[in-house]
Amino acid sequence: SRKDIPWRFGHNITVQLGFANAGLWQTLADGTRIWRLGVRSDDAVSLNLAFDAFVMPPGAELFVRSEDGATVLGAFDQSNNKADGQFATTLVMHDEIVLEYREPASAPFPGELNLSRVTHGYRSAFDMTRSLGDSGACNNNVHCSPLSDGWGDQIRSVVMLVTGGSGFCTGSMIN
Repeated sequence: SRKDIPWRFGHNITVQLGFANAGLWQTLADGTRIWRLGVRSDDAVSLNLAFDAFVMPPGAELFVRSEDGATVLGAFDQSNNKADGQFATTLVMHDEIVLEYREPASAPFPGELNLSRVTHGYRSAFDMTRSLGDSGACNNNVHCSPLSDGWGDQIRSVVMLVTGGSGFCTGSMIN
């Protein structure tokens, strides 16, 4: 109900989970190495992840899936590497997920993964539905005439920005 702070849907949990201290490794006959890590946060509406070390060698892939397999994110690969080594996932609408990292025997260097934050969504990020008059004083509702007249193309690009466990408005997608 407060309009002076970002709308929040989840609680951030700091963790340090990586290849050296968590999960299980398996090596296949062809030399492919597979690392799996289960993450559960009881009664979470959603989970999303942030990594402070994310380095994928060529050929390696990371998948994030719900425990029941209904939702699968990825494959994330070397194209997702960033200079700062950080990476984050979108929301998975479950309270239990599995990370699966696959590294081929031919990888030129070992990958790095360190999960640094799990966001326990305690309500849906999509619960922030508002109607006319619910926006903060500096916001205009893009679906209300006459303010929105003539802005149809731009309205389709408006998104809610999410960082950690907070959603705040607004952003624009630019192609």
